[in-house]
Amino acid sequence: MKTIDLMKAINRTGRRIFSAVDIAKMVGSNNKNTIYKTVERLTRNGILTRITNGVYSAVTTPPDLFEIANSLYVPSYVSLESALYRYGVISQAPYTITSVSTNKSKRKTAFNNEFEYTHLNSKYFFGYVRDRHVLIASREKALLDLLYLVSKNSRSFNFEGIDWKAINRKEFKAYLRNYSFLPLLNLVERMGL
Repeated sequence: MKTIDLMKAINRTGRRIFSAVDIAKMVGSNNKNTIYKTVERLTRNGILTRITNGVYSAVTTPPDLFEIANSLYVPSYVSLESALYRYGVISQAPYTITSVSTNKSKRKTAFNNEFEYTHLNSKYFFGYVRDRHVLIASREKALLDLLYLVSKNSRSFNFEGIDWKAINRKEFKAYLRNYSFLPLLNLVERMGL
């Protein structure tokens, strides 16, 4: 497939992040050498930028950091401090982009940014929405994810700076009903939620 045709195919998808598998589908080949050369050509011609091994972004429509976070570790959704900051629930921007995943906890670096993935049991992997190209926790679920991890002593956080008015208590309690972890329930009670 010619470079110009590939560029049109990439633009038609409306996506901003591609894997080598996505490129293989566009090219119509499973030959690793063909895919490697195609991706190399697209990168050299300034059509794709390498994010990490096997993950690329379109140069004309660069992804934001939350999209990159979702693509680096699957499955995951942006949560914890990053989601709370985006919603204005906390005022201090986190240094790393924080997400949760059902996979083991991990840190990654891409585009000079740190991405942190914290393990969350699959039964608690809910409460996120697709906001355009990003999977992100609702503000209430991001807070609950954070409280859960603090109650497990696997994360620390100073809750003094939270804008509690930004949290819908009814929605928060609806999410909380899915948890039976006593340390979390005790923490929520102590905080008056």
